Amino acid sequence: MSENVIFAGVGHESVRRTVDQYVRGLEAADFEAVANCFTADAFYSHGSYDPNLSTTRAEVIGRDKLLAMLTSKRRSRPWVHELQSFTVAAGRCYLEGVLRETADGLLVASYVGCGSFDEAGKLTRWVAYSSRPPVGTALEAR
Repeated sequence: MSENVIFAGVGHESVRRTVDQYVRGLEAADFEAVANCFTADAFYSHGSYDPNLSTTRAEVIGRDKLLAMLTSKRRSRPWVHELQSFTVAAGRCYLEGVLRETADGLLVASYVGCGSFDEAGKLTRWVAYSSRPPVGTALEAR
C-alpha cells in the first residue's frame, strides 16, 4: 500500500484507528463495525450506492440510521482500499486513495474523504466522494 501520512497535534492515533476500522469494516461488509466508528448523532454523506442514481447522495444523521442504510443499500464488494494520502490535524482528517477489485486487481475508482472526530476518536461527520473511472485514467489512454 502506498501511503503518505501527515499527523499534527494530539489524538491522531485514535483517528487513525477509527479510519482503519471504517475501511476494514467496509471491505468485510461488517456494517456494524463501520457504524461503531460514528457518534450517535453523526452526519454521513457518500455518493449514491445505486449506480443508476449517480446524482443522489446517500446521507443520514445518526449511527443507527447509518447502519440501516448500509445494511439495506450497500452490497458486499471485494474491493480493497489503498490509502495514498492521509492527514490528521485538529480533530479532522483528510484522505485520498484508490479502490481495487482485489488486492492486486484492476483500479475501480479514486476517492477522497474528510471527517471530524470527537475527543474519543469517533466520527461526528464524514463526507466522501469518488470518481469512476479513477483519477488519471484519461492520461493513461493517451
